[in-house]
Amino acid sequence: EECRPDLLLVHFASIDGMSHDHGPLSEEALKAVETVDTAVRTLWERLKDEYAFIIFADHGQEEVHTWVNLRTYLRKHGIETLRVSSGGGVHVYLRDPNQAEEAFEVLRKAPGVKEVFFRDELPHLDTPLSGELIVSAKPGYWFCSHRMCRGIKGVSHWVKGMHGSMNEPVVKVPLILWGFEKVELENPGLMDIAPTVLEFFGVEKPGNMVGESLLDRS
Repeated sequence: EECRPDLLLVHFASIDGMSHDHGPLSEEALKAVETVDTAVRTLWERLKDEYAFIIFADHGQEEVHTWVNLRTYLRKHGIETLRVSSGGGVHVYLRDPNQAEEAFEVLRKAPGVKEVFFRDELPHLDTPLSGELIVSAKPGYWFCSHRMCRGIKGVSHWVKGMHGSMNEPVVKVPLILWGFEKVELENPGLMDIAPTVLEFFGVEKPGNMVGESLLDRS
């Protein structure tokens, strides 16, 4: 009651954790959804007369049944990596970047691979910190570089849900704006949230910030 911040950020992590451990449609994950729904309703009822709300998820999840170790797969084909991240979509960092084209063709044939990209094909991921290649998994698969993932692929006993791929259940997420006069939601994206908040507070958007405000100026 004594604290009235201008901006309040609330993060609920339980849905993500339960979805990873048990699957996004599991009883445990759905129970977490109910718990978060109750918490959001409580916040809304307490604060709706004083605050506007933006409610969203940073990603979805999809059920997985099989892991694939791309690092082992590439090594089998004579290509060494510095690192391959883990998840439904991963960065591949090659020991020899000159092997990028060869690795691209090899990865296209790897189990569980849906799409392979050179990083300059994805402007939003084309940074010095990105791998030479970016790989997205087929539904039901995820890429694992942990020590427990020995071999090329196996049954995912301990992970039942994953995100990171470019599949629709992962990239299509809820976005709710409440308490604003007018909003434009024709084709919104997560990158539009920060510019929306800045405009709401009357703060100019930095020139290098991607995304556009969702507040309707008409």
